[in-house]
Amino acid sequence: MELSIIVVSHNTMHVTRDCLESILHSKIQLEYELIVVDNASSDGSVEMIELDFPEVYLLKNSTNLMFAKANNQAMKIARGAYFLILNSDTIVESGNIEMLYDFIHRNREKVACVGPRVLNDDRSIQSEGYCHESVRKAVCSAFGVMYWPVSIRWKRKVLPPGYVSFEVGATRQVGWCSGACMMINSEAAEKAGGFDEDFYFYHEEVEWCYRVRQLGYEVWVLPMSGIVHLGGASVNGKIAKSIGNKLLQQRMLYYKKTYGIGVAFLENLTEILCYSMSATICLVSGRKQKYHEYANMIKTAIFRLSYIVEDLLSNM
Repeated sequence: MELSIIVVSHNTMHVTRDCLESILHSKIQLEYELIVVDNASSDGSVEMIELDFPEVYLLKNSTNLMFAKANNQAMKIARGAYFLILNSDTIVESGNIEMLYDFIHRNREKVACVGPRVLNDDRSIQSEGYCHESVRKAVCSAFGVMYWPVSIRWKRKVLPPGYVSFEVGATRQVGWCSGACMMINSEAAEKAGGFDEDFYFYHEEVEWCYRVRQLGYEVWVLPMSGIVHLGGASVNGKIAKSIGNKLLQQRMLYYKKTYGIGVAFLENLTEILCYSMSATICLVSGRKQKYHEYANMIKTAIFRLSYIVEDLLSNM
């Protein structure tokens, strides 16, 4: 089988219906299976899928296993050479899945994952891939290297892969792509393993892409393929507050598993120093709006740094 499409849902009956209908209506020209993992929905999602989508292989969990565990559960039984990880609040259009498949299949020896351009409901760009957190990223961001009047060739050498791009719309390597829609090479997944189940809701795809890149694979974004991501449909107010409270812990967990807390400390310290220099220049030159933007960035970086220091001290 060429492709396994995996959708995880939790109390998103209406958007899950729209997502599944968009997949079926796009008339995908591949041999594929459609797997839905329901994370203990109580809104009638299971009954809706069983009644209206008999072609779906439905896994019913008694508790909410969240993103990583549920997707791993599906990947273990998936038969496709490639896995399409797809949020339940996405809309697929005809031809876009085939584009991702054609790209990753042609480059299967080196590409572990490819993502599309992710669009908001109003068709504005939500994401085209990202770069991993690093000191290099912090310096480039603080000094606005992307906007320097230098050659694109020079920028490609200096900016980290997937940096907020000066090449919007170009097919290119990135650090990681959005877990809302990512097509995964099953051979790479077998070597690297599935998503790290220590993560609660965020950073699963970030850490996984880091891991496969450490194995020598590449991660790409293909903007000619696009999907609509409504965003946050399965996150109610109570969960959103809980996730917000744990977001920094998740980020610290990501650092511990990848670069290390020491690099996180250095990155945030670098951000504070670079943003402070840029803010001073803006203040002296009279660019007050830009100055306030940098001032807010400094506050955020200081807050993150204080959390990192607290974590470091607690482990001494």
